Amino acid sequence: MHVHLDEGIDEDAARAWAFEHGLTMRRNVNGSWSSMPAPISLRPASWPRFAFEKAVAIQPYFNRLVLEIVNEHVWLEGICNAIRDDFVERLCKIWKECPTQKLRLGLFRSDYMLHGKLEQAELKQVELNTIAASFSHLSQLTCDLHRENSFDIPANTAGGDIAVAIRDGLELFKNEYGITEAMAIMVVQPEEGNLHDQEGIIKQSGISMVRLTLEEVGQHCTTQDGVMMLNGVVVGLVYYRSGYSPSDYVHSHCWTARLMVERSSAVKIPDIAMHLAGLKKVQQELACPTVLSKFMRTDGDLLASTFMELLHLEDNESGRHNAERVLSEPDRWIAKPQREGGGHNIFGSELVKLLSDADPVRRTAHIIMEKIDAPSEPSILLRDKIWREPGVSELDI
Repeated sequence: MHVHLDEGIDEDAARAWAFEHGLTMRRNVNGSWSSMPAPISLRPASWPRFAFEKAVAIQPYFNRLVLEIVNEHVWLEGICNAIRDDFVERLCKIWKECPTQKLRLGLFRSDYMLHGKLEQAELKQVELNTIAASFSHLSQLTCDLHRENSFDIPANTAGGDIAVAIRDGLELFKNEYGITEAMAIMVVQPEEGNLHDQEGIIKQSGISMVRLTLEEVGQHCTTQDGVMMLNGVVVGLVYYRSGYSPSDYVHSHCWTARLMVERSSAVKIPDIAMHLAGLKKVQQELACPTVLSKFMRTDGDLLASTFMELLHLEDNESGRHNAERVLSEPDRWIAKPQREGGGHNIFGSELVKLLSDADPVRRTAHIIMEKIDAPSEPSILLRDKIWREPGVSELDI
């Protein structure tokens, strides 16, 4: 099916393609589940080739940076201790109670936007996700749609690549422990809307993998001598597509489940150390050249070129100075919470309110980031209907 991308675009054809190929998400309206097309652009965004190629080229360096960080236990613990956040404290407590992982596997995603006018734009990092990076399968399908409509763009194999990495991780576990049969668990959120993205990865992996919430992991899984079991089958790998937000821990036994997984021999994607390496406080600290050079003796300048200016809000003289600086130009900055998940940035009048708050605990649960001035362009977007609006784009690698 060909979707003509002009002013006479066939909305029905676009929807049909999305439903036919599983480019959809679920939503719960008044207790009734239904599917709708995933929120996509019906044509690829304009990105300078040099910026795209740079993002691809430097991703291995960001991967190595995360591995360096998780091996610096004292430094990472100091970062966690500087954050006054109950959720982060509970993650750190589990991390300290568990031995260093024998096998570890990370699936990281670095998110970028363009900064400045399109012709002279710079590549700037929004964040580095170390847990539950999503949409790899749906982005692959979106690229297929664009290519079918004669756009000359590179193939996108993100979903398949992640599926292969998960399969290889399970095989690594089986070889390491001499186990012939083992399964994987994908930890998901209750009432998951992004089901088709997850199911696409499971299908492409070709392994035995089930989707469970943290609560269900606690209810149905057991451990014996460090080996995790589900219905009598060894669990060799646990892939988190949730667990990054306090709302994922609806009961205390969800925390018990996270601790059980972390103590087990199963390969974790990610383990808690890698999860903590994705904190926004870590991102802010790495923007300091002396800190970055501690982990990256070479190639650090290449990574630093993608950083916007980042400031801390700690309860000390420099933190208070940073707050005053931001208050003098509030439209130039945003506040980002320490936790993963996105969509919780604070700006404008709410940013002023945060920085004027007398409670230092609330302030230190955030970092400050200079706004990215992303160029916009005309877009054709599909969700509940066709939208023609100016849009800005993000590149996730």
